[in-house]
Amino acid sequence: MDIAGKIKNRVDGWVNFLTRAGMKNADPAATKAFAEDQPLQEQELSAVYSDDGLSKRAVRLVPEHATKRFCSLEGDNDSKVSDLFEELGVRDMFCEAGVQARLNGGAVVLVYVEDGIEDLTKPLNVKGCKEVVRFEIFDRWRAAPASYYPEGMNVGLPETYQLNRITGSVATAHESRVLVFDGEPTTARRRQLNNGFGDSFLQANLKPIRGVSSAFNSVETILDQFEVGVFTVDGLQNMIATGREEELVQRFEIMNISKSMLNAMILDTNEKFDRSSSSVTGLPDLIDRFLLMASATTGIPAKILYGQTTSGFGARDDADTRAFYDEVRLYQVNRFNRPLKRLIQIFGYCSNYGIDSKTIRQKWLPVWEPTEKESAETRKVQAETDKIYSVDIGALSADEIRENRFVSGYSFETSVETVEAPEPDENDIEEMNAPANNAETGAE
Repeated sequence: MDIAGKIKNRVDGWVNFLTRAGMKNADPAATKAFAEDQPLQEQELSAVYSDDGLSKRAVRLVPEHATKRFCSLEGDNDSKVSDLFEELGVRDMFCEAGVQARLNGGAVVLVYVEDGIEDLTKPLNVKGCKEVVRFEIFDRWRAAPASYYPEGMNVGLPETYQLNRITGSVATAHESRVLVFDGEPTTARRRQLNNGFGDSFLQANLKPIRGVSSAFNSVETILDQFEVGVFTVDGLQNMIATGREEELVQRFEIMNISKSMLNAMILDTNEKFDRSSSSVTGLPDLIDRFLLMASATTGIPAKILYGQTTSGFGARDDADTRAFYDEVRLYQVNRFNRPLKRLIQIFGYCSNYGIDSKTIRQKWLPVWEPTEKESAETRKVQAETDKIYSVDIGALSADEIRENRFVSGYSFETSVETVEAPEPDENDIEEMNAPANNAETGAE
């Protein structure tokens, strides 16, 4: 038998002619191929977000944690920008824009600035800006590039956006008047389909999340049918064959009545009633595997995603939580940095505020909030370090330590003014160059 002639289209690898493993159209594993799912559309995303609690929680968790403590503003010594953040609700706006971008793949925030120009299609009048009035959020289904820069450094980038309000009215705004929040990273091909925006967070995570919901729905069905009554009737097949179904139904009704009234079952001599219970052995472990899969794909630890540690994951320390907060920090830097810098820049344009945006730098506050015990232990370590710098090596004075630690609330940051040494005059230079004593020069 010519085995080699029967193996078609082989490039290289292990082939077993008897089991047909590794052969084309014979090995099931070799016939598997990845099929692209259709991009999730607005209606389905809206339905999932509104009706599925776990999906909604997974979408909101990261933006909510990213804006929980938000950021501090270095250089905002008179708190003008911080006050504007509070007055205009900037943190809430960033949270909701982040949620819409994560759910839909992108969002655009229209910044209403009083700049003396009513036509929003015109670039922001930097010299005429007075104040920021309000914000309006549009998800990517209601925001799309209307035109692109034809030339220059911004060639190919959106120049204006068409913004469709839920009331039905349409606005077209210049890109200098909007803040753009991107969705999940994706390929260039998918961005082309999404009008330049990223993917929805649920595009890659809906299946495992749906698997968790399906698992719990199946458990509910199992519990409903956990115990089933088994009624043995003598001559059942003959009764059905002779058309005596009504007699059988009447017998069951009498049984139910007797059970309700007497809490007992009245049976004939040849009748028998038993209960059959289903087994749920291994079901909790199986459910945990669905939970683990959803946690792995979403990047959210089970402790945070589900609100508690499930039985199958065991007791864990805070490593998972800290890893999640590291992901939140990356989200802040990658999704929020650019629109936040742009907003502070717009504040700097406004004459009513008197802000120099060039001197202000945002610093994301740690999402992890230490306990009182952890804070006390950290301060103790800092105090020991300060003692080394001040007492042991004299690098810091007590006044410098006090100013760095306690003047503006407790701080671990240490900064010291650098004092430049004065330039030596000519007399100092001659004195430094003079011989130490006459003996060194050979003088008597």
